[in-house]
Amino acid sequence: MEERTFGWRQLLGAVNLGDFARMVAAELAQIGTSARLATESLGRLPFGPLLFVAAMFIVLLRFVLLVLVTAVFGPAILIISIVRGISRRRPEQP
Repeated sequence: MEERTFGWRQLLGAVNLGDFARMVAAELAQIGTSARLATESLGRLPFGPLLFVAAMFIVLLRFVLLVLVTAVFGPAILIISIVRGISRRRPEQP
């Protein structure tokens, strides 16, 4: 049985800085929606304040995880995009 792996060449071709930026923006929008819904639950008794605290904990956890993912993968994606851009601009050697 032949095993197919994802090589460096496919990785460099698949990484896209624009897609990563859109993913981060979409996740920030979802975090904002979650925070708004948590704030709206505050006035609903008897479980409103408890739900607010739990929801805000989840919102903060999602935000911290997004910051960590951006800090880890962001520079790598940026470097890959720069290297790919430089390699495309370099003239081919005969």
